[in-house]
Amino acid sequence: MNFKNIFCSIALLLAVAHAGWGRSVEEPTYQEMNASADLVVVATPVAVRDTGEKTMFENSAVPAVRLEATFTTQVVFKGEAKTSIFVLSYFRRAPLPNGTEMLDGYSLVTFSTGSNVRYLMFLKKTADGKYVPVGGQKDPAFNILKLEGSW
Repeated sequence: MNFKNIFCSIALLLAVAHAGWGRSVEEPTYQEMNASADLVVVATPVAVRDTGEKTMFENSAVPAVRLEATFTTQVVFKGEAKTSIFVLSYFRRAPLPNGTEMLDGYSLVTFSTGSNVRYLMFLKKTADGKYVPVGGQKDPAFNILKLEGSW
């Protein structure tokens, strides 16, 4: 076996091994998100609060901290038409034990206020009247889409 064959074999082995580290994620369609949502809006964040509440991402042992963001709506596509202000409950990662890092992490969202950035959001209403991403807390970036351009 020559050097070129050995090199190609090792490169192929590493590529296949690396692909095994990823987690399977299916991005929902707009139709699927709309069908599951209680509220579909274009909204702008006006306040963000770290609640300090420690929790876990659903169906995992990954630690999280709950945050809440208050939004004002520009357009309500689905849901209560009078909804002008609502609170979104979402997670950020908490440090993992022993300082380990999470490979292939979740697609999370962050918000900053005062920037006039708008988001297209597909949300479910919770028992306490707040909203959460329709697909859950692990990959909210699929359900909360930052809109580019000016309005």
